[in-house]
Amino acid sequence: MKDSHLVSILISAYNEELFIQECIDSCLNQTYGHIEIILVNDGSTDRTSEIINLNYQKNPKIKIIELEKNRGKVNGFNLAFAASKGEYLALMGADDICYPRRVELSLAHLSDTCAMVCSDLDKINSYGKIIEKNIIGNQYDNPKLEQYSTKNLSEKPKVFGGALFFTRQLAAKLFPLDIHLSHEDWYIPIKASLYTKIGYVNESLIAYRLHSNNSSSNAEKIFHTYEKWLYLNTRNIAYYQILIELVNKYPIDTDIDEIKFHLARSRLLKENGNRKTYVEYLPEIRGLKRKLLFSL
Repeated sequence: MKDSHLVSILISAYNEELFIQECIDSCLNQTYGHIEIILVNDGSTDRTSEIINLNYQKNPKIKIIELEKNRGKVNGFNLAFAASKGEYLALMGADDICYPRRVELSLAHLSDTCAMVCSDLDKINSYGKIIEKNIIGNQYDNPKLEQYSTKNLSEKPKVFGGALFFTRQLAAKLFPLDIHLSHEDWYIPIKASLYTKIGYVNESLIAYRLHSNNSSSNAEKIFHTYEKWLYLNTRNIAYYQILIELVNKYPIDTDIDEIKFHLARSRLLKENGNRKTYVEYLPEIRGLKRKLLFSL
């Protein structure tokens, strides 16, 4: 029976003093009680360490891993996975919120042919107010299994990493992740789809928090500065490189030229980082498909 198995919730946190306690409390407040939380404090320089140790150090359900220096979110998830013991695993953003039935309903949607599920989720602001409900269902009209095919996932992300739930057997084929990945939440379901069907839970089980320090957000909310915009665009280089390697290794029917275009675009931005406006990039970006795409 699934209700007798341990579920590990993996959290990698860096400077989340404003949200980490709400995140952890939401994970502890699950209707499914047999859980453990593996929390990696990734060299935070704010009060994150103080908060988690003051409130959770003695909690038997929580294992805290403290890093002296920031090593990146992906490295944190790798460490959390290595330290976990659960037969099922859930990824969790350190600034997000789990709704009480997340584990219960995610478990219920797994099957012999479906080793990973993605739930819907709500979008909230810094204060926890809901901005948008059922993001995935609204955007993709309640995705079916075919929409989570390797081809579709590699062409356009349709999954939020913090809403992923999967078996340990599948996780063993996915971890450790390449620490250079900028979008592990895009990459994980793509690779997972090579081994299993990915299911969709048609209910919001997560509240995804949108704030100025998110690693991804919509442009008008997060691109406060040129430097931030440039950083968010050039950090994709490793993701596209690794995705091209995956496409070349496995028989994935996808538009690899489009992936190469995005890689070339990111490289262009990185190589010309001294420019001060987005407008100056536009002519070269528009010409990339003609000039650079087939010369990679």
